[in-house]
Parts: sequence; structure tokens; C-alpha cells
Amino acid sequence: MKIAEKFFSKEFTAVKSKDAYLKACKWVANNVVNKITDIGETFWKIEKIVDEDTKTTFRLELYCLLDTKEEVEKFCTNCKNMHKSFFINENYNCNRCNMKAYVERIRTKLDVKKEYRIERLNYLLKKEK
Repeated sequence: MKIAEKFFSKEFTAVKSKDAYLKACKWVANNVVNKITDIGETFWKIEKIVDEDTKTTFRLELYCLLDTKEEVEKFCTNCKNMHKSFFINENYNCNRCNMKAYVERIRTKLDVKKEYRIERLNYLLKKEK
């Protein structure tokens, strides 16, 4: 499972719909995909938000991703080890597992990723000006 959280949004407007969309794609290519940017696993979404007679606007949203598979495995291993140590019993009841600590750990990691990417992207955009 992957968890995503939005960390950036920008709108692109042009007279022609195609031009607005290409502006958004070019921005992604220059600021997210290129080899200089080190903001890591990033998912982006482009959607048309306004289509007026005179201009069209697309919104670009960037999301940071976090894969939870490794975290789940670590959590279960730690739980089983603690259960064996304290209860001297190898019969664990995974149906009663309370993963509040797991969710908090994921949220903390995702917040760190999000803040780093916001700072890094702001730095790159200021450098670009």
C-alpha cells in the first residue's frame, strides 16, 4: 500500500487548452523529473479546472508517496518479539492488533517527506528566478 499526501499545487492558464496543458507538463519536466531535482518519489496530477471562452486553466498537484509494506512488516515483527519476550507465549492474536503507533509513525515520516519537498521545491523555484 502506498500513502500519498499533496505538498504543492500550481495553476497554468493559456488561451488554448493544449498550451496550458503543455505549460504544466514542461514545468513538471523541469522542476520534478530532471536529474538536478532530488525530491524523490513524486506523483503528479494535472486536471482541467476552468474552461472559459477566452482561456483554459489546468491545476497541477504534486504528491509525495510512502510505501507502507516495510513498515507493516517491522511493526508485526516487533509485536511478535515483544509478545514472546513478555508473555513467553508464541500464540499471538493478530486479530486484536491495534496499529495506532504504526499509523502515527507513518504520519510522522510522511510529514517529514512533505516538509522536505516543500522546502526543496521552494529553494529550486527561488533559484530559478
